[in-house]
Amino acid sequence: GSVTAASGSQSTAWGFNSIASGTSATAWGENTRAPSFAETAFGYNNTSYIPLSATEWRASDRLFVIGNGFSGSSDALVLLKNGNMGLNTSTPTQRLEVAGSIYGQSSNWAIRGLKTGSGSFPGVWGETESTSSNATGVRGYVISTTPGAGSAGVHGHNFGTGTAGNGVKGTHAGSGNGVFGETVSGTGVRGNATGTTNFNYGVYGQSPSINGTGVFGHATAASGATYGVEGRTFSPGGTAGRFDGGAYGIRATAPGEDADNDAYGVYALSSGTYILGARYGGYFYAYNGGAHSYGIYAKADGNSGIGGYFEGNVAAKFKGDVDINGYFAAYDGPKALLFSDWRVAVYGDFYVSGTKSFIIDHPHDPANKYLVHYNLESPEPFNLYRGTVVADDKGSALVTLPAYFEDINIDFTYHLTPIGGWAPLYVARKIQNNTFVIAGGEPGMEVSWQVTATRNDAYVRENGYQTEVAKPDEDIGTFLFPEGHGQPAEMGKVYKMRTEKDKKSSQQ
Repeated sequence: GSVTAASGSQSTAWGFNSIASGTSATAWGENTRAPSFAETAFGYNNTSYIPLSATEWRASDRLFVIGNGFSGSSDALVLLKNGNMGLNTSTPTQRLEVAGSIYGQSSNWAIRGLKTGSGSFPGVWGETESTSSNATGVRGYVISTTPGAGSAGVHGHNFGTGTAGNGVKGTHAGSGNGVFGETVSGTGVRGNATGTTNFNYGVYGQSPSINGTGVFGHATAASGATYGVEGRTFSPGGTAGRFDGGAYGIRATAPGEDADNDAYGVYALSSGTYILGARYGGYFYAYNGGAHSYGIYAKADGNSGIGGYFEGNVAAKFKGDVDINGYFAAYDGPKALLFSDWRVAVYGDFYVSGTKSFIIDHPHDPANKYLVHYNLESPEPFNLYRGTVVADDKGSALVTLPAYFEDINIDFTYHLTPIGGWAPLYVARKIQNNTFVIAGGEPGMEVSWQVTATRNDAYVRENGYQTEVAKPDEDIGTFLFPEGHGQPAEMGKVYKMRTEKDKKSSQQ
């Protein structure tokens, strides 16, 4: 050619103003440069760079270049010795790096990404640096207006048979959406669990935040039969909504701002026979109450259907893992239940016909056993206080009780136990100004003490308490636990209430 230079050992230069300065390098075309060892440059006006070595193999140096610098220097393709290749970029950092769009057309895979080996890197990675709205790292389209069943703009499939992994996973570092689905008239996001055995979920939502929401549904229309979340089941033994506590299994709110219409935090409807309209345990709240505003509205339209029913060892979880065993009925006026920061808060009297207990994992065998402890029962409401004090050099000790003690208690009893020896302990001064004095001990002796007292707070003073209570007329002849008294189940209070419910339903 003309004005070419093959200055590297065993190098070749062709064309016009082409320079092969690397050992065994080749430069073809016009204004091409091949400065590194065994580099080949084709085309027109490729970019120049300073290689790590002109005489030895270096992984980050170029191996093959096609220049396309029509107005200045640029590269259409750059292949490095380490295998990284760039299209329309001169410094590729990946096996294939493209500055621009990629279009693939095939009857099988238009574009396929395959990840082998361990590590968390993806098979396909989509990224955008745009700050404009609606920018996407990966976007999938179904162009056809009459697509076949099961078609998808983006389809994720995980062939794992275990419990880990995701077909599609979306994350967001800020307050946006991990996954966002939008539709004009169809389904924004749809989850389908096709397995016929074991536990599987069409849609599963989880939030570790103390104020988080596992699944949030929001219907923004100002009118019409809209649903924030709708659950359906076709199984006779299924549950349309199963809500377990934590932060919120499901949080449903009803603004209730329209005084002429009903508002429902949760509306549960049962049309079958003995099907639960509401089987629930979450946080349901109706605020700004209009004429009718419900935190939970459970209704059974079917013959003998049950809107909401708790009986026997039914676990109802209210914002936490609290098991409420027994039957709860509100009659002759509402019974107030408030779910707040407590697991269960009852404003009023709370009656349980069975035992009251806590259950934990057994400390000696937590994987296979539970440990159950039962509450202390008493024919009167009383409070218990306890502690330990050390006697002074005279064998006496002052015990200080809470500042509110005498405001809510009367009829005190004392229990004293010396530790480490015997002593004729006694109460030298009864409770005054929320303190009392112990005497009769040895100097430095540790004394364990207990004080019990009858509750005398404002609620008890106003309402009193009863230990033996006559049954109301409607309960006479029934039993809370008929089998324990040698009576058939038909004599039970719960059975009677259920029968009366059936009669009313049939009359209606």
